[in-house]
Amino acid sequence: MHVNDLDSLLGAGRGDDDDESDVGSLLAGTEDRDIGAAENPIIDEPALEAAASGEFKGLSAPVGNVDDLKRISGIAPKLEQRLNDLGVFHFWQVAKLSKEEAASIEKSLSITGRIERDGWIAQARKLQDSD
Repeated sequence: MHVNDLDSLLGAGRGDDDDESDVGSLLAGTEDRDIGAAENPIIDEPALEAAASGEFKGLSAPVGNVDDLKRISGIAPKLEQRLNDLGVFHFWQVAKLSKEEAASIEKSLSITGRIERDGWIAQARKLQDSD
């Protein structure tokens, strides 16, 4: 869609406060126009690559309040901080880890086998359900 087309669409709905034109009428006839999304879609390629490889992709920041990951047996304060640095802040994140993602975290933190051995995923599920 060109800027002029957009201006004409936006201008079409302007007028008196009594004018109650709806969005559908503003967009009528634009179905066949390419507004650029199809030609240049926004794709987070690193996230897609990480998901395809099983690599863990943490959050850039916590969603709401941070969970006390130290409540999971086997996670001490220093390890909790290292998990936070990887973008792990919540029980639900640990609870939904795939084997590949768990292995990726273990490799990043040099704690091979610890997530399964200490039962972090099962513990996180219980803690998630209890909170």
